Amino acid sequence: MLDRLAESDEGLIWLISGYPLSDLADALRERLNVRLPSGKLALLRHYDARVSGAILGLLSESQRAEFLRPCTAG
Repeated sequence: MLDRLAESDEGLIWLISGYPLSDLADALRERLNVRLPSGKLALLRHYDARVSGAILGLLSESQRAEFLRPCTAG
């Protein structure tokens, strides 16, 4: 599904979470900024269906579980 969305100009990601909305927003906000090897901060567009599949593909199983911690598989 992510591949199909990535091929389009628009994408959509549904999140299923038991977190209260404010806690979910905080958890996702924490994942927006990443530090590059150069030390610079960059925006991690995890919310963009065109890049989220690639991001998840780069993570180990334990990293993926931690990254997706606020959400459940649906």
